[in-house]
Amino acid sequence: MRSFARLATAAVGVVFLLGLETAQAAPAFTTKYSFYSVSGTSTTGIFASLLKNSLRVNGARHHALTMIEFSTPRTVSSAKGCRVAGLSVRFVIRLPRHANEASLSASDRRLWQQFSGFIRKHEETHRAIWMNCVRRMDAVLTGLQGRNCTEAARRARNIIEQVKPACRQKDIAFDAADRGRFDNHPFMKAALAPIYTPVKTKAKKRQKPAPQ
Repeated sequence: MRSFARLATAAVGVVFLLGLETAQAAPAFTTKYSFYSVSGTSTTGIFASLLKNSLRVNGARHHALTMIEFSTPRTVSSAKGCRVAGLSVRFVIRLPRHANEASLSASDRRLWQQFSGFIRKHEETHRAIWMNCVRRMDAVLTGLQGRNCTEAARRARNIIEQVKPACRQKDIAFDAADRGRFDNHPFMKAALAPIYTPVKTKAKKRQKPAPQ
């Protein structure tokens, strides 16, 4: 039951990827939504499906995930060498989608829709945090000079790697601040109630001692 509880709280995450080639002006952002199917005719059944079908990253299950792809820094050659023209970043947000909401009761369907909307908003907040970070990176990188474009791109990547830890800390802090809302969401309470609610047993009546 302890390991099950840890899985219950492993809801969201962020993955970083490098090397997406692009020639767009910076800062440029694109977002793709990816969905995986879950099933179940009750909140408990849906949660079991989430645990089974959600993506495992670094040994933990993530009910939703935001992946960030940093572009190769765009560069422009000139007579003075080469300068960085900016960044492009692509977000891929992976979310659960129920295969057949019509199979749910009205109350369970409402709880699921509230929960899936909560997860989506959570992941879009992760995206907003990184968009702000990328804007700050772009302000520093744009115009960065190098003797050639390989050098300019290398210098830009070094700065990106230096800034990333601070961005990750903000991301982690947001997850920690939002953890209570996830654990106490009405859907989670309904889904876990049959598992964690102890079975009540009738107390035996104390028999009166026989008269002496």
